[in-house]
Amino acid sequence: MDRDIEQIKVWIIKQRLQGLAVTDICTSVNISRDMFYRWWNRYQTLGWSGLTEKPKGRPLGPEINPALKNRVVKLRERYEWALKRSPVH
Repeated sequence: MDRDIEQIKVWIIKQRLQGLAVTDICTSVNISRDMFYRWWNRYQTLGWSGLTEKPKGRPLGPEINPALKNRVVKLRERYEWALKRSPVH
């Protein structure tokens, strides 16, 4: 699916570079002018690589060394360092 969208974006930009009107392009692929200009601006700023999909959602943090993670878990168990939940009233 992502590959299809990227191919559509490339086709749209190529059509515009050939001089086709924005309204005609948007009508032919059933997208809004806002969407077209979002993609057009990314193309103008970043080139063809600007048309690839970006990861969505919260970025992942760095990987924790497994040995360090195990040590922390053992310390928490040894000293009972756990989050204490307050009772629900």
